[in-house]
Amino acid sequence: MVNVYLGCPGNGGQHHIFYEKKIIDTPENQKDLEAINTLAGHDLVGIMLDKTRRHEITDERDIQLAIVSSGLILAKKLRKKVDFEGVFGLSLGEITSCAVAGCIDDETARYVVSKRAEFMKKCVPSLDDYISEPDAPVNYMCAITHVPKRFIKKRCNHVNRRSKTYGYVLISNENTPNQTVISGSSPAVHRAVRGITRKYSSAVIIPLKTGGPWHNKFYMEPARQEMIALLEDIPFKSPDIPFYMMASMKFEKDPSRIKTNLTDAMILPVTTWESLCYIKKAGYALFMNLGPGRVLEPFFNSVGLNYITRSEVLEERIRKRESKSVSLSSL
Repeated sequence: MVNVYLGCPGNGGQHHIFYEKKIIDTPENQKDLEAINTLAGHDLVGIMLDKTRRHEITDERDIQLAIVSSGLILAKKLRKKVDFEGVFGLSLGEITSCAVAGCIDDETARYVVSKRAEFMKKCVPSLDDYISEPDAPVNYMCAITHVPKRFIKKRCNHVNRRSKTYGYVLISNENTPNQTVISGSSPAVHRAVRGITRKYSSAVIIPLKTGGPWHNKFYMEPARQEMIALLEDIPFKSPDIPFYMMASMKFEKDPSRIKTNLTDAMILPVTTWESLCYIKKAGYALFMNLGPGRVLEPFFNSVGLNYITRSEVLEERIRKRESKSVSLSSL
């Protein structure tokens, strides 16, 4: 079989693309689907698999549980077609990666992510805590392109000087050299974006449909502390395959370090581009995105990584691809 280095996407407002009935709702997955509903406390799977209702999944606990659970089911199916020679995850995707690497089992991964979401929800700042401009949109996170990172950081620091009025905002994701994500209270994000667009008319602002200011240390530190307490008594194993973690920017083997990284990642920026460069430098040649969409492909392209798509593997729809990627038929 073909060896691939697997990437597991996080949330980023893309959760609805993960729930594909023909892949998930199969006889061999029924035990997992029952476990998802039991943990959720309602028929979450039924909503996930209903195309007309899946956008109704807005509760953060349901979103995170559905994404990780779907990812684990997909990973098991993919393993019948390809060999994973390593794994990494973006934000929430690191919980999926942890199970794919063999550090925890699927049941534990589902439990951990459900509690993680509960902890994070409690940390979301209330819109009543700060002054908001009339009719300003509620956006906790925005992707920004065509603006230097140093200027984005400068504008965030400028807003934070009046944090008692507007709240905090900071850089939460470094996706590519041309795309940065900011995270914070909605009023703070709005003011930072306004200052950025005044200076750079070419700026492209993409609001992300997230339920809170993820990776913002000013808000997520209490959630991190609760995660530390939760993971303390949960046994972890050394990974069966190379497991790269962005919190330490290393391939991790020590279970205690893996636990620490999973908690630290809640308040640290996601270093997507720099991490992919490091993994490439380690000698891995072919990558694949666990998700059915093209969430990670732009990041792969920004680093010049060869990749195959999940649909090509599962549907055996092999075709020649451009030099920026590679298909199974060329191996």
